[in-house]
Order: sequence, then C-alpha cells, then structure tokens
Amino acid sequence: MRFEVLGPLQVTVGEQQLPLGGSMQRKLLALLVAAGNQPVSVDRLVDEMWGDEPPPSAVHLIQVYVSRLRGLLAAEGAHQIRRDGPAYVFELAVGDLDSAVLERLVETAATTGPTDRAVAEELAEAVSLYRGRPYGDLADESAMLQAEAQRLEDLYLQARELLADLHLDLGRHHDVAADMEDLTARYPFRESFWAQLMLALYRSGRQAEALRVYSRLRHQLGEELGIETTPALRDLEERILLQDYELLWEA
Repeated sequence: MRFEVLGPLQVTVGEQQLPLGGSMQRKLLALLVAAGNQPVSVDRLVDEMWGDEPPPSAVHLIQVYVSRLRGLLAAEGAHQIRRDGPAYVFELAVGDLDSAVLERLVETAATTGPTDRAVAEELAEAVSLYRGRPYGDLADESAMLQAEAQRLEDLYLQARELLADLHLDLGRHHDVAADMEDLTARYPFRESFWAQLMLALYRSGRQAEALRVYSRLRHQLGEELGIETTPALRDLEERILLQDYELLWEA
C-alpha cells in the first residue's frame, strides 16, 4: 500500500486506487498523514476540518470517519489509526509515503559527491513522483495542510536544483537546459533556476542564448518587483560574456 501526497491525496495498492470516501473523510486522512506519525488531538482535527464553525456532531463525525478508514486500510494491510489519549496517530512506514521518499533522497543528494550517477537516477525517479500541489484542494482550508503543502513544494524545488547540479556535473547540459526552460517559466523568481539555465546553455555552446536569458530575467525582476539580480547572477553573466574557460565542463 502506498500513500501519495505529492499531488491530490491518493492511496494505491499495486495499480489500483483505494476509494477514500468523501472530501471530509479524505481530509481527515490527509491531516493524520501530514502529522508524520505524531498524535493529533481531536480538538485540532475539528479545528482543521471545520474552522470556526464546526457542526455540533463534529467529534462524532471524526469517530465515524476514523472507523471507516480503519476498516478500509485494515482490509489491505497492517496500517492502523490508533487512539492515543485525546488524540489519533496514524502509523505509517517511511517507505510507504511518497513525500518521505523524496525527503530522504534530497538529504542524500545534498551530501553526496558530484557525478554520482546512482544518486542522480534515484533523485530523478523521486522527482517524477510530484504530480502537482501537495494534497491538492484538501489544503485550501486547513492551516496545517497548507503549511505542509508549502514545505513539500519547497522540498520538490530543492530536489530539482540538486538534480540539475548533478546533471551539470555529469555533462548533461542539454537535458538541464530543457528542464530549466520549463522551470523558469513556472517559477520565474527562483534565481537559482535561471543560473542553472544560463550555465547549461553556455556549456551547450549557446553563449548568446545564455546572455539573453540573463537580460530577460533582469528586465522581469525590474518590471515586476523593482529589484536587481543578485551579485552571483551578475558575476555569472560577466563570466559568460568573457567566455571564462573555467565555466566549461570537463569529464
């Protein structure tokens, strides 16, 4: 059984998705998963699920949702939602949660040496798990899920940066250039992506395009935010302009 939160919440067994019930029942499961094996009080669950105007039967509804989820999950494996005093805990193994897999591989990639092909391949596989906004629309009205969704999106972007660095170290400049063209369009104010795009283009023999990328970013930052590019990006532009041989890749 696999729990997938890097996109709309879904639980799969093999190739089949489990029916998780209505939106409130799915939201309860999302809250328990997001807690990361830590207890979540019933009061907190009520607040996250209904906000300032919970129904009079809120506590009873949570009990009903927990009972249904227990039956659904117990039928497919050993996962369980257990009561811990005035709270619930969802026991979940790290390997069964896609975001935990991504987090582990990001930590590995952040400490690995350059040109580690095995780590690059594992990180690329982990990045492919990302299907969109974590937890999907379940995070719209829950502070807890919103915070976790933002954390996971930041983790995904960090993974993309690390993966691009690994690919640049491995000489995969054309692949990085294609990836960064897409990512700079989706995240136009994340300057690290622009730096990686410029370097990938330069190493691909496309110096003029790399310089145009910098001009585009500088204009965009000035027009929309009224700020300048960072000193590191300005230095990279100057080095590309001067055809600094130290920027070139060597096997």
